[in-house]
Amino acid sequence: MERTRDSAKFVQDLISMPGLKAGRSSRAVMRQQKGNYLIVSAWNNGEHHESGAGYGLEISAADRDAYFNPNWQSVILEIQLDDRVIDAEVNVMKKSFWDPNCGELIKKEIGRWIIGQGYARWPRGHPPRIELIPVGGRRFSIRGVVAA
Repeated sequence: MERTRDSAKFVQDLISMPGLKAGRSSRAVMRQQKGNYLIVSAWNNGEHHESGAGYGLEISAADRDAYFNPNWQSVILEIQLDDRVIDAEVNVMKKSFWDPNCGELIKKEIGRWIIGQGYARWPRGHPPRIELIPVGGRRFSIRGVVAA
């Protein structure tokens, strides 16, 4: 699937990345990120809707602080649904995402992906662990379940 993006917006997203130091090029940041990934947990609010509503990804506070910028309004998650990749925009400009005890990315498309992987329900306290890859700027890609 070919993607086009506004170059100025892409560069602005790179510049606003946490950890970007003055004088470093966006190419250096992309090299630094290559090979990095986060292991996150599936999350559910206790209701298991077939639509995917009420599901999300739980990000640790350390990963949230390292990979997410508090100035971002949203992030884009690349999610493989059925036979295509979709871009799901997820709100991160909410108090609960930055709360030390929360940090969930919540979107029904995430739930549809979790359900599609066969993990609609899991034993209490043992959610599936999922690989989340920072692609660049505020874009991330869900790659797959690494442990269930």
